Amino acid sequence: MFIFGKSLKPGLIGTHPSLENLNDGDLNFQIDFRQVYATVLDQWMGVDSTTILRQSYPSIPFV
Repeated sequence: MFIFGKSLKPGLIGTHPSLENLNDGDLNFQIDFRQVYATVLDQWMGVDSTTILRQSYPSIPFV
């Protein structure tokens, strides 16, 4: 996933996925996409992500 903007911290988050450690033939994810949504909602848009996503997800340090 790519996120662009002036207020964002530059760089990559996470590590390269292993092609030897697969989950039923698929890559194992490191960051749940809902963590990205929660971070954008909470830190950029200023709304409570728990209300929208109906669950709390940890923020990612990119804002």
